[in-house]
Amino acid sequence: MRVLGANIKTILDERPAVIISSTAPRALESSEVLMKELNLTEFEREPLFWTSSDSPIDNHLASLAYYPRSALDVTVDYIEQKGQNTENLIIVSRDEITRSIPGYFLARVWERQERIASPKKGQGIHFDCQSKLYQMIPKDIT
Repeated sequence: MRVLGANIKTILDERPAVIISSTAPRALESSEVLMKELNLTEFEREPLFWTSSDSPIDNHLASLAYYPRSALDVTVDYIEQKGQNTENLIIVSRDEITRSIPGYFLARVWERQERIASPKKGQGIHFDCQSKLYQMIPKDIT
């Protein structure tokens, strides 16, 4: 996670960032490491991003199936809303989010139909919303 943090820090180039973490224990641990690597003093905790079967049901994305809009739409809306108030937004979550959201974000927000590889554990994807480019952030191999 430290290598990932160092790579994110390079991309940010001293620009401000906000970390939003799933409330899952491993995501909270990862967010603590990233927060320190990025010299931030805090991060936000968001139950919406705890998506596995061991999450509290009230916080599980599957519970959003009862709403008329899809869980993907709800999640992308949340990310867009949070992104309006910060220059850089970092989401720390389980692979259920990272598998689905990047491609959906490209299609819905940037109106681009292309496949995007899902990041592996410990990797990230950087979306530059000004240039509409994205890049995979290398995995922590230590």
